[in-house]
Amino acid sequence: GGKGGKLITRPRVINTFRNFCLDSFVVPVATVCGLRDEYAYLKPSIKGYPDGDALVAMARDGAGFKQAEFVEMAGGLMGALVLEK
Repeated sequence: GGKGGKLITRPRVINTFRNFCLDSFVVPVATVCGLRDEYAYLKPSIKGYPDGDALVAMARDGAGFKQAEFVEMAGGLMGALVLEK
């Protein structure tokens, strides 16, 4: 049998790029500036953070917002949760 490759999905590409930027630029520059601890937490924090769909569900179901929408920015590297009470 053949070897199966990993499925390349948009979230996987975004996460790979984000991790590359954090590992190659953000944390090293922060380290040079004496701020490593202030930036090193970002990668594990982002990994454990809910995605847009989960944030919308939490806002609507858990916090009682009438309207909730997650708007992606920068090609999905970040986003904003837009809410209406």
